[in-house]
Amino acid sequence: MNPTLTVILKLRTWIILLFPLLLWSMVWAGIQPGEIKGIIHPADFTTFLHSTRSIFPLFAGYIALILIFVKFYKQCSDSIQVLGPLGLTALYGLIGTIATVFSPSWSVALYHSSVYLSVPAVLFFVGLNPYSEERIGQVIKLNSFLITSLTVLLFFIALFSLNLGGVILTPSTWIDCDLDGTWYHNSWSFISSFPVADGLLRPTGIGRYAGLTALLALGGLFQRRWTVLWATLLFGSLMVLLTSEARTAIAGFLVAASVIVLLYKGKQAVIVGLVALVVILPLAWSTGASDRFIDNCVFHGAQSERELRTQVPPIIDAPLLPKTPETAHQIQALIPPTVIPKKPLSPSTTATDLRLPENFFKLTGRTEVWKAGIDQFLETPILGIGFNADRLALGAHMHNSYLQALIQTGLLGSIPFVTAIIYTWILLWQLVRNINEFPPARKHMVIQSAGVLAFLSVRTITESTGAFFGVDWLLLAPIFLYLQIVRKTYNDYEFADQVK
Repeated sequence: MNPTLTVILKLRTWIILLFPLLLWSMVWAGIQPGEIKGIIHPADFTTFLHSTRSIFPLFAGYIALILIFVKFYKQCSDSIQVLGPLGLTALYGLIGTIATVFSPSWSVALYHSSVYLSVPAVLFFVGLNPYSEERIGQVIKLNSFLITSLTVLLFFIALFSLNLGGVILTPSTWIDCDLDGTWYHNSWSFISSFPVADGLLRPTGIGRYAGLTALLALGGLFQRRWTVLWATLLFGSLMVLLTSEARTAIAGFLVAASVIVLLYKGKQAVIVGLVALVVILPLAWSTGASDRFIDNCVFHGAQSERELRTQVPPIIDAPLLPKTPETAHQIQALIPPTVIPKKPLSPSTTATDLRLPENFFKLTGRTEVWKAGIDQFLETPILGIGFNADRLALGAHMHNSYLQALIQTGLLGSIPFVTAIIYTWILLWQLVRNINEFPPARKHMVIQSAGVLAFLSVRTITESTGAFFGVDWLLLAPIFLYLQIVRKTYNDYEFADQVK
């Protein structure tokens, strides 16, 4: 064969292989970008670069749509079913685009609905080929690589900047969920000054990356290869997860890890788990370890401060002193000194006589935003007011996927959105019933997808997972399509087997 032709064929193969991943990388590049107007009137070169990232998902989505139309024009393809979970979320995005006309800022809403739709556009293009399962699997692997790399980076930030090493060397502090300082204000200066860090260094974001990495490492241990590497990654990511103080991420990890272990070990996992609970729970209760974990990791130290406040004896002579600015210091002098709690309450948190701090039920102010979101939904219940409605109309992040969908797209959009999540769980249930019949690679990918789906499903309660363009949507959307493709492949296999 002509050497030139050989090079061309190899180049074509590499382009076919890498081009979908390039488009997907462009979608990722749009996370936490600058504003589009910064491209035309940038304050500086850095602003111009981050503003340019805002158009990357749009560009990738438009290219994908063009290629999809070309594909269908040349040769009708039925390699994927559009009316699946990903197709339903695309319908949700389209309804949100229509609702843009009711938005307080139609240009902002249109941009956010467009970048949201760029995700299913690129994924549908990736799935339009004879090797759709393998191609979508590569997208999921790229996601796993990015999340794991970021978690490793966060681990070293905590190790060198937040005294994570001291925590690791003191096992008794592992259940305290605390570092010497906070993630947001005590990180490497070059990262904290980076615009995207505002979305990466929040406790909820750190918990998400660490929790997902821990799940990937847990699944890797069941592969019985690179055991030391997976074990090290699992330990490191769990330390980052605990010290992130992200309660939803910790809960999501526990649920998702249970799903992964159950799918790998079945009834054996149930028996071992029950035995472990019988042994560990009484031990944790008798040693007080459970109280420390609940107080520090769940209540963020609120109970400790409540106890300190209740330990302050009453001031008998204080009422005799006139309450004036001149004598205020005399009243304060009568109060015995107390130890400042390790994790003071936030200004909105008050001590109560109950075990649960009052702020715990308010979910760090989320319930107030939820009430405002319900009121906004009742004003426009049918179609909503378009994407980014929580920021534009309420001035706050909704922190709930279902309320986010309701205020953005009303009932018309929320129905396909919720249906997509339920549909995906149905597909997963249909697959895991026969999980041991799958080849090892497919079995591992399905179980990994199940763990990520469980983790992100927990996050829909206190975060807006999948309801707008963000990291969670980029992680969730490929799983929607992957499980749909695997289920269709399995159906075709069963049909062929029956024909034989």
